[in-house]
Amino acid sequence: MSLRSNFQVFETQARHASDLVHWVEGSGPVFEDARPLAHALANSLEISLIDAPLKIDPENILLADRTPSDLSLTHKPGVTVLWRLNAGNDKTLIGVYSKTDSADARTRPLEATYKVSGTIVDKQKRVNPREFNLVDVGNFIDVSDPAAKGHEVKLYRSPLGTQMGSLGGLQGRIQWDTDEAASWAIITCEVTLKHTTGTHSYSAQADINGDFRLAFASLPFPKKEGDSRPPYACSLSVSALKTASKEAWHQPDDFVDAELKKLDADEFNVSIDFDFHTGKTQRLKSLASEAFLIIKETE
Repeated sequence: MSLRSNFQVFETQARHASDLVHWVEGSGPVFEDARPLAHALANSLEISLIDAPLKIDPENILLADRTPSDLSLTHKPGVTVLWRLNAGNDKTLIGVYSKTDSADARTRPLEATYKVSGTIVDKQKRVNPREFNLVDVGNFIDVSDPAAKGHEVKLYRSPLGTQMGSLGGLQGRIQWDTDEAASWAIITCEVTLKHTTGTHSYSAQADINGDFRLAFASLPFPKKEGDSRPPYACSLSVSALKTASKEAWHQPDDFVDAELKKLDADEFNVSIDFDFHTGKTQRLKSLASEAFLIIKETE
């Protein structure tokens, strides 16, 4: 998949555009093509590079693939350009030319790919913070070329940044069966459509306390049957990591499926089924729990 950008890149003698990073929506309807993060949210993001992934053990830090020290960033809502020093100054570029080389040989040489690590935080707290670790970065040539897609990083809205529409949605607080908050857990809800075939999938992310809000959109109100509208049949699953509990930074790409305690039975499963009535904000909680949706690690 690719995201087009109106970002113009100019080569200079000091640096070149090495690659692109697209910041895309992780919350809401799940579509085949990624959706750029809304400009109103992207404008308040603070993106920082870090030397290496945060979770690396200190004894292994010297063996890690490091973020290049000559890397710089230029931001525009929804996209960031990664800049590096040009061929004349950057020893990581392959096939650096000399003044005696032919004109064909003086085209910009291939760049040795590299890794980039960083963190993202939203000053207005409408987007959850996260860490990102990119691999095979470099050799991005033309921003206007849809085939040169760059890299995509999913960002999820916080409960504060999630607005419920007329269709309503889901909310709750996720907790591990050992009483720790399921910080940053990813929630996926599959809704079975009515009056047609197929399903719609929606996703959301909990905050550091395990609180989440999932807003339904692009979902038609079911036709009335008598005086009321029938509910939608839903199936909900969660991915998370216990080690992310109360951690300021996390890498959601590393999360794994968890088991959920059912809403109406004292047992766990990889997904739970329930009915959703449109127009309401429905709170989910496991059986015998006063406030929490309980999860545990998959056995």
